[in-house]
Amino acid sequence: RNDLNDVKIAELHDNENHNPLQMIHPLPGPSSGSVDTKYGTNGQVVTEALGIPKDPPPSVMMDDGKLVIAGPADKGFILRRFLPNGKPDTAFGDNGFVKGSLGDGPNSVAQLLKANENLLVIGYSLPHGITSPLFAISMFTKDGSPNRSFGKAGFVATKIPNHPTYPITATLQTDGEQTKILIAGLALDVQSNATRLIVIRYLVNGTLDAEFLIVNENFKSLFKEGVTPFQILSTPSHFYVLVQGIFEFQ
Repeated sequence: RNDLNDVKIAELHDNENHNPLQMIHPLPGPSSGSVDTKYGTNGQVVTEALGIPKDPPPSVMMDDGKLVIAGPADKGFILRRFLPNGKPDTAFGDNGFVKGSLGDGPNSVAQLLKANENLLVIGYSLPHGITSPLFAISMFTKDGSPNRSFGKAGFVATKIPNHPTYPITATLQTDGEQTKILIAGLALDVQSNATRLIVIRYLVNGTLDAEFLIVNENFKSLFKEGVTPFQILSTPSHFYVLVQGIFEFQ
């Protein structure tokens, strides 16, 4: 942590116990360049990892300076929140931990977003009996409880017909009156086997935005092997999806 609350999350391994660890350590501050030694222990926090995390695991800094990190769990996910001083926030969920799910069956967290005092967990789920993954979102209040005003008791999932979908990146779009949730990901066309870019938008209550046309663009004419979105940005009237792929030069 530094003067701007910047943090970096890395995965470590305990050589003695072979347990994965997560270390939250400071980035140099632009003003003084010094480490905030009041954060954790000498400016860093090392904690037992939540499952086997992605590198880096999804995380978000809330408006009050608290850091939330997500990790995988059996058929779900685990959230852990830290205070601005690096200590576990025991007021969050059960002694600092929240265990949740994005639906029945296997699921994975792609990104965390803050929405006012709420926390959005965005990813996909593969419910039993369904062959195509669903876009899924869970919303939690600041104490770690499901926000039951969102979707169906704090949860919403969307199936795109004939297109297994995998969300990768998300952002909030505010037009001055409403806040909406934009999610970009990959969709596989089961007929042509082509990889497509897909973007969907939800209202902040979890309802699919009927005024928003789902973007399902095939970039095969430009890229040899399709594209992978890695970030979505928005203004009140536009959104931009940054993608990467192997370009086909003519």
